[in-house]
Amino acid sequence: MIYTGKRVGRPEAVSFSEEFFGGKECAIEVKVKVIYDGKGNDIISQYVAFTKVYNEQVRQYGRSRGYFYGGDHERIRAYRQSAFSRLSSMQAERLCCLG
Repeated sequence: MIYTGKRVGRPEAVSFSEEFFGGKECAIEVKVKVIYDGKGNDIISQYVAFTKVYNEQVRQYGRSRGYFYGGDHERIRAYRQSAFSRLSSMQAERLCCLG
């Protein structure tokens, strides 16, 4: 699980029963590793950075407007286009490496 919020403690894993049932036994027990940041400029780092900017813009403009309507439409459009282009290039590189 990728965690992008603020949290006092930074556990390595989160338990379903501990988070939702106070640690009591339940029919399904799931423990997941928590990822807080990626490495370098990988896709996880980019996702974490994006969610931080997005959350900041939602706080500033509200969810109905989000950052897409924050004012400078051309700058935002250019940034989104550049980000999608970089992600596409990274995906293409990974596919080439797998083959």
